[in-house]
Amino acid sequence: MANKRLNTVLITVIGLVCSVFGVVCEPTVIAPGVTYKKIVCSEPVPLEIHEVVIDTRRASILPVLAHDTYGSAATTSSIARQKKASVAINGGFFKLSESSWKEKILMALDCCGYRHAHALPVYGLKINGEWLSLSTQPTGFLGWKNGGENVVCGVMKTNWHVAIGGQLFGVKDINKKSLGESVLYMPAYTSGVTPRAFHVVDVVVSSDHVSEIKKGGGTKIPADGYVYACNRTTDLSAIKIGDEVHVVRDYCSENGQKLDDDLDAMDHLIASTPLLLKDGEVLPLIEQEQMSTFFIKRHPRTAIGLLPSGEWLLLVVDGRQKRALVCRLKNLPII
Repeated sequence: MANKRLNTVLITVIGLVCSVFGVVCEPTVIAPGVTYKKIVCSEPVPLEIHEVVIDTRRASILPVLAHDTYGSAATTSSIARQKKASVAINGGFFKLSESSWKEKILMALDCCGYRHAHALPVYGLKINGEWLSLSTQPTGFLGWKNGGENVVCGVMKTNWHVAIGGQLFGVKDINKKSLGESVLYMPAYTSGVTPRAFHVVDVVVSSDHVSEIKKGGGTKIPADGYVYACNRTTDLSAIKIGDEVHVVRDYCSENGQKLDDDLDAMDHLIASTPLLLKDGEVLPLIEQEQMSTFFIKRHPRTAIGLLPSGEWLLLVVDGRQKRALVCRLKNLPII
């Protein structure tokens, strides 16, 4: 067996979980560097918590996409089987559709057993050095180098711009349908073609230079570049074919200050919400992270943390048992 193998897939939906009162099963080593135990709570409500501790000196931690494709969806168990992972947990929040009414229909069908094959990440996501989604509002994040080393964590909001011909243009998000906002479409975008829309102008960038300016969307995304889609009202009159282009990536904290951490140096990053604890202190960030009621209602939740030893702690809580309520996590040394 290799010294390092894939042991964790798709990490962290940060949630609220129950204080530990109940039966704790004996820890079991399920793979080199990976220990599992189950906690069964009877108070204040029936609840099951699954805990995994990972020693990154012996096991690697990697995020992956369903079917290795942006915008695809699959169950966590099927991804684990495909990747031959020892442990897998859900990572980050996602939405089934960019249309709010269609999302509600798909969620209702999901509850009836219908599985939708497409899903989009909501917050920041970076895999193998490639940004796939941004955090357009303050969210908790965890970034790390390959394997699970050099971990950085905190709260961030992405603040990206595109510099074209000496001018800066804002970037609202990446790989999302443009609804009057400025969006970057990368080669990983599901269809490989930007969405069609009357109000959009596409600036095509190949090898860091403007290669085409096209109205109405429906533009093929170049393999060696990206497409900057913006509203027709954006003043692009000074932009010429051949102008040099580069992306300016900045990140700020919840109070708007620029982050000192070099997030672009991280191989992987997952953003979710809320960040519960840091340096052992409870963080009052729920309101600052602008969460909806979905985040504090009863649902299955996963969480990720760092122990003082440097080991990673993964938690999965069954939030839909009868009479189960989601309570605040206490007395566990998470981040």
